[in-house]
Amino acid sequence: MLVFRDQQGLDARSYIRFASHFGDPETVPHPSLPACQDEEGEVPGVKVLESDADEYRQHAMEWNLDSWHTDGAPRANRHWRSLLQAIDVPDFGRDTMFADMVTAFECLSEPMQKFLEGLTCCPLR
Repeated sequence: MLVFRDQQGLDARSYIRFASHFGDPETVPHPSLPACQDEEGEVPGVKVLESDADEYRQHAMEWNLDSWHTDGAPRANRHWRSLLQAIDVPDFGRDTMFADMVTAFECLSEPMQKFLEGLTCCPLR
């Protein structure tokens, strides 16, 4: 994980230019997050995650916001990286954790690996 602290003045288009140094940004629309808009229109590849802290507290369980998920897992061509710019971070919640599923699989017993190799996963909707 790379962390660039105290970065100022990155608008959405500057953010995409920065992200492009690491590869082509994903431009697939998100099923529930709006695309970023600026004075020139939509900024492909930038999704806006925004909420009010009180609203988060009230709806966290209802919206299943504290559940485990994997970004982009159901896509055939998944990207290997994500960039996140936190502008206004609440005092609680919004914890982001990273897990290496290859290593997790390799740590399983051989019988469990064989059991899982025959399974497929589909996203919950």
